[in-house]
Amino acid sequence: RHEFYLPGGFIVRGGNVCDAMYFVKRGEVLIIDENMGIELCVETLYENDCFGEIKILMPREAYRFSYVARVESEVGVLKRDDLDEVF
Repeated sequence: RHEFYLPGGFIVRGGNVCDAMYFVKRGEVLIIDENMGIELCVETLYENDCFGEIKILMPREAYRFSYVARVESEVGVLKRDDLDEVF
């Protein structure tokens, strides 16, 4: 499935349990480290980049960083439940 985000929209919040893998189809996604109340952009993801590919394989694993749309973005989403059906 596809999800759409406006600039500043949180795709994933740091600390949330990973239940999906995400593919940047269009736009840009910032990886934000929110350490002790200070937000620091660690990296920017672009079209065809993905995230969550490792964490989706680890049950109950939480995201360390937040992922935020920098511009209008379209993101493909593969849920853990969908992956479980394949394997």
